[in-house]
This record gives sequence, C-alpha cells and structure tokens, in this order.
Amino acid sequence: MLTISILLLIFIAAYLFFKPTSPDNVQTELRSITDKQFLTEDTTRGALSIELSIEVPVAYTKSSILDKIKSGIYLQLVGEQYLTMPEDTILPSFVAALKTEYLNNNAFVADKISKTDFLVLNNSFYMEGFSLLNDEHIFSYGILRDVDFGGNHPTRTRFFFNYNLKNGEQITEDDIFVPRYEEELTALLRAEVQRLSKENKDMPTIDSYENTSYTIEAIRPNGNFYINDEGICFVFNPYEIAPLSYAYEIEVMLSYQQLKTLMQENNPLQYLVLQHETALSANNN
Repeated sequence: MLTISILLLIFIAAYLFFKPTSPDNVQTELRSITDKQFLTEDTTRGALSIELSIEVPVAYTKSSILDKIKSGIYLQLVGEQYLTMPEDTILPSFVAALKTEYLNNNAFVADKISKTDFLVLNNSFYMEGFSLLNDEHIFSYGILRDVDFGGNHPTRTRFFFNYNLKNGEQITEDDIFVPRYEEELTALLRAEVQRLSKENKDMPTIDSYENTSYTIEAIRPNGNFYINDEGICFVFNPYEIAPLSYAYEIEVMLSYQQLKTLMQENNPLQYLVLQHETALSANNN
C-alpha cells in the first residue's frame, strides 16, 4: 500500500512538472491554399489564380478569448456567412465561392473568348493574414488583399486589428486616447503626411494643404492602425488620401512621445509607453 502511495505521488509530481503550460501569448498556425479556376476548357484563354496565406490563432490560455479573437479575424477575412461552418472548411469554402463568382461574372464573355484567337481574361486574388505584435497583453493582426479583377490597376489594401488579451475585444482609438482627441490627433497626422511627402520622392509633395491634390478631409484618425514597441502606425490605403497618380498606401507612424499627452491613463498600451520611455532613457544615458 505504501509503495502504491509513493508511486502515485511520484506520478502526480511528474505530471505537474512536465504537463504543457498554457502560452502567455497567442499561438498561431499558417494555413495556405493555392488554386486556379479556368474560364473555359481551353486553359490558355483565362483563369482566376487564387492564393491564400493565413496565419490563424490556434491556442491561448483562455479559450473564450481565443474564440472571440478567431471569430473577429475570420469575420474580417471572409465575412459573416462563413462563421457557422466547421473551421477546417472555412477557407476552402471561401475559395470555392471565389471560383464560382469568377465563372458567373464572366459567363457572358466566356463564349466570345472561345470563338476568338486574341481574347484572354486572367484575374487574381491574393490574401494574406499575419500577426504583428503578439505578447501577453496585445495581439495585433493584419490582412493584405491584392486583387486583380480587370481594370487599370490591381487593388491592394491592408487593414489592421488589435485585440486586448484581457477580454478579447478589439482596441479602438477611443480605448487609447482621451475624450475629444480627434482634432489634435488629426493635426499630428496631417503634419506627418506633409513631412513624408517632402522626404519620399515618389509621393506627390504637399507644400500647403490650402493648395493640394490630397484629400485633406480623409487625413484623420481612420481606425486602421497597428501597434508596435515604438508607437502607433496609421495606414491609409491607395487613393484614400493621396491623388490617383499615387497608387500606394501611406503609413504614418506616431511615436509614443508624440502621443503621450493624448493617451488616457491605464489605456491598453500603457505598458508599451513605459517600456519606450525606459528604452529612450537608457539610450540617452
């Protein structure tokens, strides 16, 4: 009996020592799909090329928070209609829908293409989902779409989502900044865009906002930002604020030093502000 008790104690101690521990940050897994849908039986006359490279959250210490974050990400990736599906079918079902949509939208030209020697209709859809800041407090996630469904230019967009790991909720500007922050934050963004326009030779230069081809009303907090160790980076997608001649996104990084007076106490980024100040102090010394 004593021997059994000792063995049981040894087993319990070994289990407690070697059992897997829950991760402090969100664990992710990369899921990729590459596919192609030909428009006609002649594979040289056009196709939709599809590529997905999606980093999916798969583990976290609190499953309820993981589920909330995962649902939010899938909602942004593919839409609400896929959220009730088994997870392993979501991305394949989305790809199947893209292929069907390509065939349906181009059915009226498929016959013409088959009867000519020169018409070709190639489209492409690329989507990437990726994590950025991922520690025990915040999980930041980005989605890149690069879509070519015809037209003069492919459409490239990037959107970002930052989740508070205390509750799984998305962090918004209202969670970070003091009330009535909009005017001062807008001024910071516009000053930084103007500075960037003078340093980046590819961007149209802004000498004055009184006479500019930029959409000045759109240069304001837009909710599309990601968080890192040094500050908050707002992203404006192509044509959102710049003239049509500039077909690239514009990133505006505002450091915690610039934003500190606008940030409310005990906001979700407070620990990053303190870390940033500590690093600056160490560098100055």
